[in-house]
Amino acid sequence: MDPDQDYKIPWTLKNHGTIIKPITLMKFKNVLDSLQDSEYKSMALSKVKIFITRKSTRDIHFWSNFKVNKKNIARMTSFENVKDYILNADKNYGFPNDKDVSNFPGTHKFNELLTGISDLKRELVSELFQDGTIKLITENTKNSPFSELVKLSKRENYRAKQRVQEGKGWAKHSAVLDRIFKNSKNVLAAELPIYHKYSRGYLGGYLDLLYIVDGVLYIVDYKPDLDPNIDAYGSSSFINCVPQLGSYVLMMKAFFGIKDVKVVAFNDEAAWVFDAIPIFKKLTGLMNEYNPSKLLKWKYYFNF
Repeated sequence: MDPDQDYKIPWTLKNHGTIIKPITLMKFKNVLDSLQDSEYKSMALSKVKIFITRKSTRDIHFWSNFKVNKKNIARMTSFENVKDYILNADKNYGFPNDKDVSNFPGTHKFNELLTGISDLKRELVSELFQDGTIKLITENTKNSPFSELVKLSKRENYRAKQRVQEGKGWAKHSAVLDRIFKNSKNVLAAELPIYHKYSRGYLGGYLDLLYIVDGVLYIVDYKPDLDPNIDAYGSSSFINCVPQLGSYVLMMKAFFGIKDVKVVAFNDEAAWVFDAIPIFKKLTGLMNEYNPSKLLKWKYYFNF
C-alpha cells in the first residue's frame, strides 16, 4: 500500500494555527484504525495524538479541558463501567458513533426555562432546607468532603487573569476546576463528556467534576453566577441549576445503569448537596401549573 496516498498526514495537522473540528479528527482516526497495521499507520496515529494534545488546540473544548485522575480511579471498588468509560473517553473523544458531543443539544440551556415562578422557587428552597433535602455546606463545615470545593474556589486565591473582570470578579471555570482536580482525593474526572440517546438523536453535556465519596457518585458543578443563600431571590438562586444537573443525573442513570447519583452545586460562598430528581420533578410540576405556556424542553428527552 502506498504510504503517500493512504497514510499521508493532512497538511492541516501540521499547521498548528488551524482549528480542526473534533469530528474531523475522529473520522480521520477511524480511517487509520481501519487500515492494516504498518509502520506508516503507527506514524500517522502518533501524529494525530500529538496534534490533539497541543496547547494550540485549546479552542477544541473536549481535549483541552478533559482530565482523568487515574490514582483516584484505581482506588474505586465499584462502578466498573464508569471507570472504563472515563479511562477510554480520551481515546474515543467521548463521541458516540463518531458524533461530536459539542454539536448535540445541550442541557445548560434548560436552566433558562424556569421563569415566571420566582416567589414559588424561593418558597420551595425554604421547604427543601427545612426538611433536609438540600444540605448547605460552607468552608467551615466540619467533616464534609465538599467544604474543600468552597475553599478551593475562593476568588482571592486566584490571579487577576484567572478571574472574570466584569460582574463580581469570581474565579474562572477552568482555573477553579484545575485547582480542585489537583488537590482533591475525591475527584475522578474533570469536564467529562456525557450524552443521552433519545428517539430523534442525542443530548449532550460536560460534567464539571465527577466525585466519588463513600461509594456514591456525585456530579459536581461550579455555579459562580448563582446564589446559594436560602433567602436568595428565585431568579438568582442555586435552584435554577436543577434542570441541568437533574438531566445529568438522568443521563448517568440511563447510560450506566446506576441507581444513586447525587449532585453538588458550589461557588466560593457555599455548596448545596442534594438529590436532584425529586426537586426536578417538583419544579416541573410548578411550571406546569403556574406557567403552562412555557415549553419545557427536557420533556423531549426524559420521561420521569
